[in-house]
Amino acid sequence: MKFSTLIFPLGIVMASVSVLGCSSQQMRSVGIGNSPVTAYPQHMTDEQLCEIQIYGRQSTQTKVAVAAEYTRRGLTGDFCHKAYTQTVLGEIYDVLVTE
Repeated sequence: MKFSTLIFPLGIVMASVSVLGCSSQQMRSVGIGNSPVTAYPQHMTDEQLCEIQIYGRQSTQTKVAVAAEYTRRGLTGDFCHKAYTQTVLGEIYDVLVTE
């Protein structure tokens, strides 16, 4: 097998591995995952609500609607900070262990 045919798959693997060690905060600082959230607040993930409500991520929804859903779900600043700084690999681990 030629080395040149391995470059693309190797690049994909390396990019995937490097993202696994990043938190939402780190990915956002390099421009990954910082586009505006366009979903209705009822359909947003807890992490998206936290990023909009606390960390200033842009959304097409009103701040009142986002705040109402944030409050309805009982989200807290502690939860949001943990979710925002947790690495992708840590999140995968939590899902696998709790299920």
